[in-house]
Amino acid sequence: MAEVKRREPARFVASLFAPEPKRRALLALYAFDAELKNVPQAAREPMIQAMRFQWWRDAVARLTEPSRGHPVLDELSHAAGAGLVTTDGLARLTEAREAGRGEAEAVGLAAAVLGKAAGPNAVAAAVGAALEGGDKTMLAEARRLWRAARRLRKAELPAYLPATFIDAPHPVTQFRLYGRVLRMAVMNRF
Repeated sequence: MAEVKRREPARFVASLFAPEPKRRALLALYAFDAELKNVPQAAREPMIQAMRFQWWRDAVARLTEPSRGHPVLDELSHAAGAGLVTTDGLARLTEAREAGRGEAEAVGLAAAVLGKAAGPNAVAAAVGAALEGGDKTMLAEARRLWRAARRLRKAELPAYLPATFIDAPHPVTQFRLYGRVLRMAVMNRF
């Protein structure tokens, strides 16, 4: 929880609006994604980066084994045991982050943790594209798609809330971060 709060404050605040039983799994997913995003900054050489991504792939493949010793993997193991995340989804996220993208995959996995049924997720794809490029037109498309089904998919909202800061008219301070996410969550929109 502390790592997500430090590295991904918007996702941390948005996760607070997730139902209690799913919040722990969502935070584990966000911590895993933060670790993957950190690989290029932690290692500048491509070979070292490839080794680190391979380590995460191997660790995810062994997620069902009893002892991992890494706090993020321990939390992911709990989430996998509860059926909220899959090793296949985590492996796809690792591959996407290694390729230099991955926001759409991360948002899609977060929506799945929160209850999105299996299958394509157009809202997650649009939110991911908006987050990757800071694209306001993709954000508008994501919002349009959300409005069409928001009553049926209300549980997924915390996965999409971090995108609200793409079009923020002001610098995102800690106070504004909490206030904007709270307002959007109460209004069931992002």
